Amino acid sequence: MPEEKTNPKKKTRIPRPVSLVPREDRLLLGICMSIALFFWLLVKLSQTYRSEKSIALYFALPQGKVFTVMPPTDITATIQGTGWELLYEYLKSPQISLHYDLQNSQDNFVLSRSQLRSEILSRLGSSGMTIVEINYDDIVLPLEQKETIQVPVQLRAKLNFAPGYQLQHPPVLSPDSVSLIGPGSALASIEHWPTDSLTLNDLRGAVSQTVRLASPPDGIWLQPAQVKVEVKAEQYSEKTFWVPVRLHHPADSLRIFPQTVQLTCLVGLSRYHTLSADEFEVSAYLNGMVLRKDQRNTAPLELTRKPDYVSQVRFTPKSIEFFLIQ
Repeated sequence: MPEEKTNPKKKTRIPRPVSLVPREDRLLLGICMSIALFFWLLVKLSQTYRSEKSIALYFALPQGKVFTVMPPTDITATIQGTGWELLYEYLKSPQISLHYDLQNSQDNFVLSRSQLRSEILSRLGSSGMTIVEINYDDIVLPLEQKETIQVPVQLRAKLNFAPGYQLQHPPVLSPDSVSLIGPGSALASIEHWPTDSLTLNDLRGAVSQTVRLASPPDGIWLQPAQVKVEVKAEQYSEKTFWVPVRLHHPADSLRIFPQTVQLTCLVGLSRYHTLSADEFEVSAYLNGMVLRKDQRNTAPLELTRKPDYVSQVRFTPKSIEFFLIQ
């Protein structure tokens, strides 16, 4: 049989979906569903529910007074009412604010549970709502004199230097102290205040950076809240000296060997030419040691003084020999 030829230009028609519901019926169905939803919401919102309400406390304190213990910030009241009442309460304000004037208070302010309950009720949007629970009993807030102290700032830093570099001098803080304001009982044990952690890598030359101070606990305020840190790194070199051994012993009839030690250290180039052997001290302590006549005795050596700008100090030998002279 001859092959049936197909027309490549002929397009296949895709049948359009046919709605089984007439347009008028769909409109009627939508109206019915909306009416049903309205009555469903009406019934639901007419029922009784419980919800939580956040409570914020604000105080006007007497001049020069602060709280020893800060007021709670997580007071929550569980309230009960119809859905309409709770919806209106939420739309009106998600939080209730209570204000107290403590100008005539001297030592303690006491906010009883019953007083707190009464004041929360008076600020609810509907008289039909009730308070089921408050997550605090009586709140006692002691007052004491506000004090200010000045303490040094302590830098918390991890400094990583480029090869061949070290600190030229200790980091400089500006300002180097901070004012702490708060109750005297909380400030009494504070001797210094730390910064946030600072990490500097591949240090070479001068670096200046602002660092925030560690956040204080509630009831204490900082002035200022941040400091400027200046770090200066410089290249270093090795320098060697001959340093005499200092003998700590009351007897004059002792002889030691050797009398000097070879000392080597790393020093920044800015102080390389001014650093001298006189700035170091290597000591031998013989007090309490048993001295044997006509015999050689040994004692360890200690580095007892060095400049704070040198590093990796080492000396040799590590001990001396000593003997009595008759």
